[in-house]
Amino acid sequence: MKERIKKEITTLRERVAYFNLPYLSLPADTEKDVALQVFINMNTNSKPLSLYDIIVAEVESVAEQSLHDLVDELKEKCPKVSRLGDVSDLVLSTSALLQEKLPNTRGMLEMDKKQLIDNWSKLEHGLGRMASFLESQRIFDEARLPTNAVLAVVAASYDLIPNHGDLLAKAEKLLRRYIWSSFFTDRYENTAASRAFADFSEIKKLLKRLPDFTDDEVIGIPVLNRKEFPLPDVDSLIAAGWPKATGINARAILAVTTYLGAIDFADGTTATYEGVQNREYHHVFPDALLAEANINSYLALNCALITWKTNRMIGRKDPLDYLKERVQWADEGVVRDRLKSHLISFDMLSKAHYVGMEGAALEKKLSVDFNHFLRDRAELVFSAMSQLTEGATPSLDSIWTSHEASVEIENSEGETYVSPNSVGVS
Repeated sequence: MKERIKKEITTLRERVAYFNLPYLSLPADTEKDVALQVFINMNTNSKPLSLYDIIVAEVESVAEQSLHDLVDELKEKCPKVSRLGDVSDLVLSTSALLQEKLPNTRGMLEMDKKQLIDNWSKLEHGLGRMASFLESQRIFDEARLPTNAVLAVVAASYDLIPNHGDLLAKAEKLLRRYIWSSFFTDRYENTAASRAFADFSEIKKLLKRLPDFTDDEVIGIPVLNRKEFPLPDVDSLIAAGWPKATGINARAILAVTTYLGAIDFADGTTATYEGVQNREYHHVFPDALLAEANINSYLALNCALITWKTNRMIGRKDPLDYLKERVQWADEGVVRDRLKSHLISFDMLSKAHYVGMEGAALEKKLSVDFNHFLRDRAELVFSAMSQLTEGATPSLDSIWTSHEASVEIENSEGETYVSPNSVGVS
């Protein structure tokens, strides 16, 4: 045994003695940013070095605590945070904002790592409340989150928001205005970190004055300035693409339906985190039918998040017939209510029949019907969006009541919908 151990030690010693360990010696006065960049560039032959790896090392150096362990504990205490994105990234971006740094690479490197640990209770508290707030808006997970730029802003804002009372209500109304405006404008289409920092800076000023700020003052928050960042009109909503992709507006349209319940066609349950994991992105007007008329089916307003009874190909069907074969059909009244929770008119689908039609006749009727459907649903989404972006909490019944009243007025005045060649159809 002694000889075997000696032989193993000798082998290991030789391996270390002759191992090629390259290094680059930098002057002692090299700036930290330069040294870190050199370190990252030299690390290309092994596992890529992440920003998080660097900060973990710095935290352990200055605070003698494991950031990995703290993040793991946070995940256990606040499991909802993990649903919305990478927790380590959320910790770093929120910490940067709390230290008045940009939530990007530079800001995270510049922030005080000891203060990051000193702020840990604030981080944990803010991230947990942020996840609960997003859930209250029925934003359940990263896959359906219109933009992750809002997460650190909301989490850092909770450092200034009480846990209950009228001040909480006013603060969360402001946060509702902020997140839904972020979802429905192009504010975060680019330079998201600097814009998130600018928005947070203005939100912070208002929250420090709770409850004394007025609604007129909120336009100081850039994303709430409608002149600079206007909300989309009905035609823009019609043009929004498929929400399974990463388009902010497309996902925002889907988020409106989950906010209003998005009752599952199959089992009658409202949208929850657990439930939406089993749902799929359903074409209301079937793709095969629209393709026959050369119409793009992959539009947010042609999408409903539901559970399908089967994944078999059903092909060219009328919308309601397609739906009947996709889910366990209930009586008409129940289906009507479930469709309404997705802001879809049962009456409009019930008139969409194309059996035996083809060619120019099919294309003409289908174009008119599909355009009519898109515009009707867009107006419903627009109504909900207008209220959410003002911090209100619209109900499904109020949206439909208002919409049906406006449709009656339009019909009585003899107005019609736009032509089938309008935006979002052909």
